[in-house]
Amino acid sequence: MNHVVSGYAEGNAAEVFRALVAGEQQPAIIEGQGVEAEDIPPICGASTMGVVEISRGCGLGCSFCTIGRERMQHLPVETIVADAQTNLAAGMGGIAALSEDCFRYGGAGNETDPAALIDLLERLRQLDDLRLIQTDHANIMSIAGFSDQELTRVRELLVGDSGAELPWVNVGVETASGELLARSGGEAKMIGASHDEWGDICATQLRRLIAAGWAPMVSILVGLPGETPEDVQRTLAWIRDMKNERVMIFPVVYAAIDGSETLTRAALTKLHWRLVRECYSLNFKWTPRMYADNQRAVGVPSARRTLLQALGVAQVIEWKTLLAWRAAGARA
Repeated sequence: MNHVVSGYAEGNAAEVFRALVAGEQQPAIIEGQGVEAEDIPPICGASTMGVVEISRGCGLGCSFCTIGRERMQHLPVETIVADAQTNLAAGMGGIAALSEDCFRYGGAGNETDPAALIDLLERLRQLDDLRLIQTDHANIMSIAGFSDQELTRVRELLVGDSGAELPWVNVGVETASGELLARSGGEAKMIGASHDEWGDICATQLRRLIAAGWAPMVSILVGLPGETPEDVQRTLAWIRDMKNERVMIFPVVYAAIDGSETLTRAALTKLHWRLVRECYSLNFKWTPRMYADNQRAVGVPSARRTLLQALGVAQVIEWKTLLAWRAAGARA
């Protein structure tokens, strides 16, 4: 019988495995038990893609995100450094600093603490053989908590001497309609910003990231509860306003956490597909460049990079054809 452990599991993983080895009956789905950040043990071997957890949880409480319900905790610097050393000792050329909001590392609650993140990255930069440090997620209002100089400094520390030119970070915009975001349980993401200002604030903060040398990778939710054609049109106009920027925008179809409300492909309108195509006109331009840049920065051999780029060109052609076909068959 197969088993799935749901959630964080440092608190009971060992107990679960001992029970299974002993042949004791266990449910198919086992609820994991987390521990406080200071009690999370260092990893014993290299992690997939050199992932090193620096914080966990988010705590903003967005109703469309499971992690939003978990309070944010930050791992101690010594644990993070030890995990990075383990990956480097196994031959990794870089690490991925895992967090639901990298710019909130060290901060209390929703607050940012730029000095704490910079201090952590400076410690990591003291490690031998560390090339690129990659991040994953960030919130718009956390970016706003950093000065232009601090954003540039974080980027410099992530890149080091790897030569990377397009370090990316995934930023959750979700929609340019602040009213829709609030109605959908995402008001906490705006942290005091008015609904009318949300789209402009997102554009401003993304442009600050770009000016500091980043390549933002934005997520947009399609089909949020209560979405109107006007909401879609507002987000589409926002995407078009960003078309000359170094940015990638990935549309994600909304699915309720409890499975009760999911937008099917057949329910996507021509306006939805127009939005998707506008997003991918940017993605087809910047994603291959970002991918190649990151691979070069971590030391992937040139022959392999060339092969992957060739495969990427073929996939772009396939996706363009597929998007055109889906849009033509969509309902009005």
